[in-house]
Amino acid sequence: MDTSRLQALDILLRDTAHLRTRADEIGCEFNQKGHLVALRS
Repeated sequence: MDTSRLQALDILLRDTAHLRTRADEIGCEFNQKGHLVALRS
C-alpha cells in the first residue's frame, strides 16, 4: 500500500474509534461484529 492509502486508513480508524466512544456515551450497544444491537435507556 502506498503512503496516502495508509494515512487515509489511519484517519478512518481514528474516526471510527471516536464514533464508537461517542456511541457508547449516548447508550449504544454493539455485538461482536460491531453492529448496533440496542440502545440503553
